[in-house]
Amino acid sequence: MSIKMVYHPDYLTNFINWWKYRRTYEGGKTFVENYLKKFSDDESADDFNRRKDISYCPAHAKWAVNKVKNALFQRFIDITRNGGSEIYQNAVKTDIDLLGNSLNTFLGTFILPELLTIGKTYIYVDSPIIKQNTSVLGTLGKRPYIYFYAAENVLSWTQGTSRDPKEFTSVMLVDRAYEMDPTLHLPMGYVERFRYMYLEKGAVKVQFYKPIKSENNVSSNQIIFSPGLTNTADLEVDGAPQTLNISEIPLIPLSLTDSLLTDIADYQIALLNLASSDMAYLIKSNTVMYTEQFDAKLDGIFKRMSQQNGTGTSDESQVANDKQIQLGFGKGRGYPVGTERPGFISPSTDPVKVSMDKQKLLMDEIDRLIDIKLETMSLTGTAKKMDAQGLEAGLSYIGLILEQCDRKIARFFSMYEGSKEVAVVSYPTDYSLKTDNDRKVDADNLAKLKDKVPSRTYQKEISKQVARILLGHKLSNFVMKLIENEIENANYMVTDVQSLATAHQEGFATADTCSIASGFAPGEAEKAKVEHAERLALIAASQSSPGIRGVTDVNNQQSVSDKTSQSVDQKGTTQNNSRGEGKQQ
Repeated sequence: MSIKMVYHPDYLTNFINWWKYRRTYEGGKTFVENYLKKFSDDESADDFNRRKDISYCPAHAKWAVNKVKNALFQRFIDITRNGGSEIYQNAVKTDIDLLGNSLNTFLGTFILPELLTIGKTYIYVDSPIIKQNTSVLGTLGKRPYIYFYAAENVLSWTQGTSRDPKEFTSVMLVDRAYEMDPTLHLPMGYVERFRYMYLEKGAVKVQFYKPIKSENNVSSNQIIFSPGLTNTADLEVDGAPQTLNISEIPLIPLSLTDSLLTDIADYQIALLNLASSDMAYLIKSNTVMYTEQFDAKLDGIFKRMSQQNGTGTSDESQVANDKQIQLGFGKGRGYPVGTERPGFISPSTDPVKVSMDKQKLLMDEIDRLIDIKLETMSLTGTAKKMDAQGLEAGLSYIGLILEQCDRKIARFFSMYEGSKEVAVVSYPTDYSLKTDNDRKVDADNLAKLKDKVPSRTYQKEISKQVARILLGHKLSNFVMKLIENEIENANYMVTDVQSLATAHQEGFATADTCSIASGFAPGEAEKAKVEHAERLALIAASQSSPGIRGVTDVNNQQSVSDKTSQSVDQKGTTQNNSRGEGKQQ
């Protein structure tokens, strides 16, 4: 049996854009090769190739996308997955894909870049097929695992069931694997297999196909990964159909309203061509030109110059050569009376400056477009309410899509295991693109308001907000809750050591209170008083001995009585009682 390869209409509509977005994010020479254009038809092929060799990819779009990816990734520490089987818990923490990646690492490393750049990707939850009557020993180590399909590898599909409008009823996927050399057992290329999945009588059926090799068939590698979808390859059955022990096709779609690179890709293409033009201009124009005035009446004597290095043939006798001028160190040049002295000129830098200004403007617009994309993302179709606005709302929207996917992964795990226990997955609700320096500035400004209102509750809430601004994006909810509880249970809201020292000096607070507020254990102030008393006694004993002046604690230029009168230890205050420098004897 053979079938004709078919593509979903949306696949054909979006494939060219997906190609462009992927090349834009990956950058490198591949991006240059695909999107560098000739100046005009007057630029020769050799000049264009030389310019292409020195051109680079201005990967500003990649930086902008990674900024969003990192803002999301750093909040993954706050994801909680409670419940589920022991196999599921071990998998999500250590090895969800059988390659040593935790689920957080898998989502941040593979899924986020695909989702943000292409706008769509898929996660497949797979499991070894365990036949009936298999012993417990035979099932040991066989568990569900996940991998992802790029948007280009999901060729066609149908969706919509009574349970879920996004659930697949049939789908055509393409798998790529290494083609191994039979002798050396090393990869020598790719081999592809097409996976057709469909629902039949409440079970998932899987039928594999492979391309029929013929001279008229373009290789499937060109079908899937080139922008020219002109081939509809013939496929033949590869093995018997298989039945999965689950009732839903385990393919999870993740989709944004749009790719972050929808408009940005064209900006980077423009940046590439501007930067390439500048490089060519700077290299070609990095020379000066010799100029001199001439008298038009005398110019005829230069129409045909003698050839110092000519061959002397008759062909050269009728050809006028350019004037040859010897230049360099120790060489002079005469010029006619009444004309200006010869000189050198260099090309203007104005075109390059204008181009560089335009490139800077394009990079700023790329940053702004990323923000606009995030701001315009909506949560249509969901009842989840979020307090964040603007950029943070866009990040929360992406987090919500990942959360829904995470829950489906847990559900498919339980299906494969034949268990009714499904893990409960919860994601953070607040995200931010602010840098650590931005957070510090916000926290400092907020901390200045803490003492403006005579309310202990107000002061505690301000302190909690400061803690969340500085550490909320780095710590889990559990740790942040501990910090907030400690703030709530604190007896004193003044923690600045200098402020506490001033309060003690002015008699507003006792030593015990200031000590505890500074973070020291209760009773530490009493111990310090005893230690101070012992130290004072030692000083007094040392200074009372005849002829002993100059111990470390007393200035040897002052009398004991003077020093004692100036001592802050004996006065019970930190105020400086010095009367000025004494006169040397």
